[in-house]
Amino acid sequence: MKYTTLLSGSSGNSVYIEGGRSKILIDVGCSLKYLQKELAKISVTAGEIDAILLTHEHSDHISGVATLAKKYAVPVYASPLTWQALPFATLLPPLLRREFSYDLQVGDLSFDFFKTYHDAAQPVGMVVHYQKQSVGVMTDTGQVTDTMLAALEGVSGLVLEANHSPKLLASGPYPPFLKRRIAGQFGHLSNSQAAYALSNIARQTTQAVILAHLSRTNNTEEVMLAELNEELERLNVCLDCPLTVARQDRSHPLIELR
Repeated sequence: MKYTTLLSGSSGNSVYIEGGRSKILIDVGCSLKYLQKELAKISVTAGEIDAILLTHEHSDHISGVATLAKKYAVPVYASPLTWQALPFATLLPPLLRREFSYDLQVGDLSFDFFKTYHDAAQPVGMVVHYQKQSVGVMTDTGQVTDTMLAALEGVSGLVLEANHSPKLLASGPYPPFLKRRIAGQFGHLSNSQAAYALSNIARQTTQAVILAHLSRTNNTEEVMLAELNEELERLNVCLDCPLTVARQDRSHPLIELR
């Protein structure tokens, strides 16, 4: 399997995953022009995408979906309530509008889904499988549950939210209601919450972890890594986890799982 983030943050999000002959995107929160440019870096064209899977309906995850889907006739998968909340749902041909199912298969890829906790209609995270490898994606959630951890435990590759530092959020410029939203149980994961999740997910089978959705205002890469590693040291787990950081304005280098 191969995977990467094409961008990740409050301005846009998209994850590319490839297994066998199949290529998918999880969310498309960017323009088609940007998507084509970043895909070209890994020698992929937009017309090769077999499916788009949506985690939820917020604009930073869906802004480019309709354009890509209509231009290249790419099917779009989402949860039932997410479809009801999508502003472009009626603009897509019925053949391209598809719902998640427990036995979902797209070409050579199969999927498991789990509930996430975000202020959206029916948000989900997912694990994508190809043969004995798997890639998990968990962003945009204010809490981590045992069910989520069980679904992700031991994945080969992981995209994991580490959105904010509680200290930077508390002292930052956001109004009180927005601070409460971000730090709440339907908001975003803090660095220490990400560390807790990682400590329960990463195993010997885990080859790569991309830390994603960092806030421009309430986090920095340096602060995130310091707080995350401090918590991992306190827990005395995952001290050698292979960590890299997703970018907000460009793709992460493509990761090829062994």
